[in-house]
Amino acid sequence: MASERTKQPAVYKLGRVAFSVENSNPTLSDELDALIPKCQSPAEETLNSPETLRTLQNSIYELHNDCLWLDAGCLITPSQKKVLIIGRSGAGKSTTTMAMALAYNCKVVAEDILLIDIKNDKLITFGAPFSLKPGTLELLRDSVGKVPSPIIGGEWSPLGDMVAPRDVSANFDVSLVFTRNYQAPNFRITTITPAEFYRKCLPISNILRMKGAGEKLLQYVGSGICLEIEDGTVQQRVDKILELIN
Repeated sequence: MASERTKQPAVYKLGRVAFSVENSNPTLSDELDALIPKCQSPAEETLNSPETLRTLQNSIYELHNDCLWLDAGCLITPSQKKVLIIGRSGAGKSTTTMAMALAYNCKVVAEDILLIDIKNDKLITFGAPFSLKPGTLELLRDSVGKVPSPIIGGEWSPLGDMVAPRDVSANFDVSLVFTRNYQAPNFRITTITPAEFYRKCLPISNILRMKGAGEKLLQYVGSGICLEIEDGTVQQRVDKILELIN
């Protein structure tokens, strides 16, 4: 009797990397199939037994070590304007990115970490699923009246058709810095210069470790609007972005 044909592992793609996964546990395999975009290209990398989806994502980020990265969300609006939102963890960039995608038909380049190919001046679309932190669903319901679906493992939701196209040019119409003042919250919007925006990026990026990255970032944000938005609700931040892009 002929031996049964060996099933070929699925090939997924995040950013520029096509990869397969070997020896993963059944739960992670199911999550990958539901959450990560598949592709027809041969796998360039094989990851062996990643523990969780988050460790897998981090491994793929590390394979983009020739790119500038920022702790940022990035959106493309229906009118093709590009919005960059930087901020430390907990500043609200992912929730606001999610709200704009769900309610206003924006496409998502990144919702947590933005990768930029500074050699070719391209944004790298990273189709990772939304990561839902505690309280995120309530914030979305209160602001835009919508939540992502499906939610898998209580934490993840696929981008689906909200993912942005690939090879988008790296220039921004609106560049925002989100900050939080937990001791004395006060919704405030301040216009800043591209140079000030650059300085805000330094602690949440690898700019200083990449030759020429600072000059490139100034080029990417220099012709657009740069603002710092302190505190405020998701709805207030969404309203301000809508005002800026319209």
